[in-house]
Amino acid sequence: MEINLQEAKSPLEVTPIAGEKMVYYVESQTRPQSHRVDLIAMDGNGQCDCEDFQFRKGPKKDRIHVQGVNFRCIHIKAARRALAAFTCQEIMNDIDFFVDGMLRDELKQQRRHEQTQARQTKEYFLKQTRPAKERPWHGK
Repeated sequence: MEINLQEAKSPLEVTPIAGEKMVYYVESQTRPQSHRVDLIAMDGNGQCDCEDFQFRKGPKKDRIHVQGVNFRCIHIKAARRALAAFTCQEIMNDIDFFVDGMLRDELKQQRRHEQTQARQTKEYFLKQTRPAKERPWHGK
């Protein structure tokens, strides 16, 4: 797999379009405009309104059913990376919420255990400090 250093050095700004699922505006590298990227189009390969996609990588009949990175323009790749980053962040937030809940439950359980031990220790020492005649288990 070949890595494009230009993509790595200057990530493009990706903005979700309100009310549309998996559709984004991605800034152009060369012009002061944004391109509309639909990640669901073309069987999940994505579709972009940029010239590179329209004339070189895009909707050619023989390529529509072939999935692959070579048929995606830089804007589609940027939108896919942004979606992946957002999805990973959401997963991490869910994991953090779950782990925080587990830690809270573990701390509650540990506190209950410590309180029980403290109470049992206190009762034991109280029994030991009573005079022998007050101890119910003391033999006659």
